[in-house]
Amino acid sequence: MAKKRLLTNLAVFFLWFGCGVGIAWAQDLPVTTAIPGLMSDQEIHALSSAERSGQVASAIEGMKGVLARGLKMLEKTRNEERDVLKLNCINEKLSSIKGFLKVGERAAMAQGEASSRGDSADEVHQMKLVMLAAARVQALAEEMEACAGEVVQYSGPTRLDLEVDETVRTDSPVDIDTGDVPLWPLPDVSPFQ
Repeated sequence: MAKKRLLTNLAVFFLWFGCGVGIAWAQDLPVTTAIPGLMSDQEIHALSSAERSGQVASAIEGMKGVLARGLKMLEKTRNEERDVLKLNCINEKLSSIKGFLKVGERAAMAQGEASSRGDSADEVHQMKLVMLAAARVQALAEEMEACAGEVVQYSGPTRLDLEVDETVRTDSPVDIDTGDVPLWPLPDVSPFQ
């Protein structure tokens, strides 16, 4: 009993420690933080318990990074643009992201507990919940970026570089004698003009 409790406490500690480090690391990540994609049942069952925990922790880290980036975007919009429509759109997406993050964190905790119990079926189920939440957060991040529009400017003003191929002819390749063809005035197209 004491060994089982120790394993549970260790799993919870590593999960929370990993998420805490992920928050600190994810402060400067862009909205499109890599979140592991959805896997098939065969792929999930082929993973070891440690690999599943790693995937779950990575997904939670990615969701927290998206949330941090969204909060920065909200602050930038609030301070610089003061556009109520953009603020409402970003707020709506952030509220949904926070909800999915809570669902993901609860499922991650349950997955850690299932792992320590040795309940593979519950562990897989909780991992699927986390991955679904992560996929939805990624979609919301893209929608939030579309809401922000001009607020999200990564590289500064547009710069255009023009290169002309030296092998392209500069003279007119077509030499047509138009001396006997009347070009002006143009003939009437219709008698109703």
